[in-house]
Amino acid sequence: MKKNTKLILIILIILILIALAILLVKFLSKPEYTLKDITSLIKTPQFTDNMYVKIESISTNHPNNSNSGVILEEFYILGNKQYLTTKSNDNLTQAELIDYDSKAEIQIDYTYKKINYFNVLKSDNPIMQHITSSITSYIGILNTAKNYKYLGKETLNNIEYIKFSINNELTYYINSQTNYIDKIEAYEGENLVWTLNYTYSYNTVTEDNILKFDINNYPDYEYIDSTIF
Repeated sequence: MKKNTKLILIILIILILIALAILLVKFLSKPEYTLKDITSLIKTPQFTDNMYVKIESISTNHPNNSNSGVILEEFYILGNKQYLTTKSNDNLTQAELIDYDSKAEIQIDYTYKKINYFNVLKSDNPIMQHITSSITSYIGILNTAKNYKYLGKETLNNIEYIKFSINNELTYYINSQTNYIDKIEAYEGENLVWTLNYTYSYNTVTEDNILKFDINNYPDYEYIDSTIF
């Protein structure tokens, strides 16, 4: 009888050890951040009346794409004024100036030499919508992610980033200090297709950053007045 009790005890100990081993393997294999953790962690930037946003898109040469270049968008927000510039490979291509006090929106096309003048209300906020849609579109992709892989943490320019990939195509860098998306890389196989960088700063914009528009500075531009009130 004692022999049977001893055997049962040994079997129970073995089963407990196996269960503990399985739990340990599951614990060690679990990523530090799951996709659910990431989606609840990410925040969209806080928008204020004094902020600067830079969105830099860098295309990279790779076997399936001969194109390369940089598109740089810079947003300056100061009180009721907003100013956006777009550069392609260092050439200024477009600018947009909004003044909510005068309900005026001016779009300057430097490539085709056109100036469009619109009415605008603060409820419209086209520049803020542009920034927000650019960010939230990539957050939305996470909701349909088929393959998620936690890639650990990486320090760039003294900032720690949470790094992960989805769908074997997009790699995200989440700023550990702000929980903002600061960087996204797109891949085709092992080839880097493009990189998207976001930069934010607050209380750094002055009147010197906002364009002082004067129609006389554009004598050879086509002027289109699309105001309705």
